[in-house]
Amino acid sequence: MSVQAQLAVRRGREAVEFYKADFGTVKLLLIDDDPQAVIDRAVGLGATQVYAAESQHGWLLGRIEDPFGHHWEIGRPLIEWPPAG
Repeated sequence: MSVQAQLAVRRGREAVEFYKADFGTVKLLLIDDDPQAVIDRAVGLGATQVYAAESQHGWLLGRIEDPFGHHWEIGRPLIEWPPAG
């Protein structure tokens, strides 16, 4: 038996390396695409675009509704994230 998890985290590449080393995690997919390209691909698979990717609060961010009614924000930071505080 295996467990599959989907994860959206800060410093994702580093996090994946930690989880691989600590938990023996196997990376199946790492999305590092343009958010609008991901949205367009989802729409092609049956999702509905709620809004296109646009600049919001330091992110390029869009939203879809999947065929099951769940909303997903898809984005990437446009600035160093997290911002220095």
